[in-house]
Amino acid sequence: MPVTDPTKLHPHLFLQLADTSALTLVSSDVASTQHDAVTRSMTRNFLSTHDIASSLGLGVPLRITCLTQSGILLSQSYVPEPSLEEEAPTDVGSNARLEAGTREVAINGSREREGVPPPALVATVVGPEANRRAEARQTIQELEDLAHTFHTAWIREQGVNRDGVGDHESEA
Repeated sequence: MPVTDPTKLHPHLFLQLADTSALTLVSSDVASTQHDAVTRSMTRNFLSTHDIASSLGLGVPLRITCLTQSGILLSQSYVPEPSLEEEAPTDVGSNARLEAGTREVAINGSREREGVPPPALVATVVGPEANRRAEARQTIQELEDLAHTFHTAWIREQGVNRDGVGDHESEA
């Protein structure tokens, strides 16, 4: 089932959804070597801040927002791995696809990832103009929703059960 592509809904913003290894899953930007390096760096820096805050006992940071003097808004949000204590929601089809521009992430149940829990994800939104701040704040929530959809589809397609192992493994 296709998922609404936030990159088409918000063409004036930069959007990215990446995993914790900084692999870009969804991006509103056409891939370039320089831009890819910058976005990977932003994701790694967010994860470093996340790790530092967690290790200092400050709690788990869920969102970091930076507003510059010129009005540019950068917001990053952490979407943790879903708890496998609950059943996966039923609103995602078995062949869920996340499509964004030239990138497509298909959750396809390959054997090498079967039974592996979905990764934590980092959503990034950059609003390049002061008058886009409200839109950027709304869009970060949309990317978080997309990340939860990705997690749900991953769980369904990979056969992950409540014990965090593949269903085929628990039957043995």
